[in-house]
Amino acid sequence: MKVAAIILLILFLIAMLWLGADVRYDDDGLAVWVRAAFLRFQVYPIRMKKPKKPKKPSNKPKKPAEHKVKPTSKPKKKPDIWALVGVGLRAAGRLRRKIKITLIKLHYTAGSRDPYSTAMQYGHVSAALGVLAPIIDNAFVIKSRDIAVNADFDLEKPKISGELRLGLYLWQIIYIGCAVIIDYINTQNNS
Repeated sequence: MKVAAIILLILFLIAMLWLGADVRYDDDGLAVWVRAAFLRFQVYPIRMKKPKKPKKPSNKPKKPAEHKVKPTSKPKKKPDIWALVGVGLRAAGRLRRKIKITLIKLHYTAGSRDPYSTAMQYGHVSAALGVLAPIIDNAFVIKSRDIAVNADFDLEKPKISGELRLGLYLWQIIYIGCAVIIDYINTQNNS
């Protein structure tokens, strides 16, 4: 009985593993990290390894390619593309409801050589964020946000920086995966 309880506790702890991604954009460019619990791995930009020395070509003659005749088989049934699109859309809806955004940070500073252009940039970006913010708030669970739009008439070009942290638990991924498999099986049985 103790062994079963320990196994269930271990499975529970694995299911509660937090998986996520951190995305940052600033003057240095785009950077993406993948997070698993307390571990964090950078996936973009990829650090390049030193190139290896090329091998010397061999002087051996190459054999001509032989063509093999494959036996004929029954044609496979093509999947209904619209049914698969429906499965994908339902999976995306489930995923959208499970993803938790822990931080959205966006700082935009409008700037150009012309003060009129700077003022117009500021107005356009402020209006766009005013429209997009409620849509994003309704679509995702957001824990913390820091969004600011500024104007600097001394800048020659706009300056933007942002950070996004999001993730979900492993059990949520398993739940969504099982639901997708069940939806796919149901669409195959109905067609």
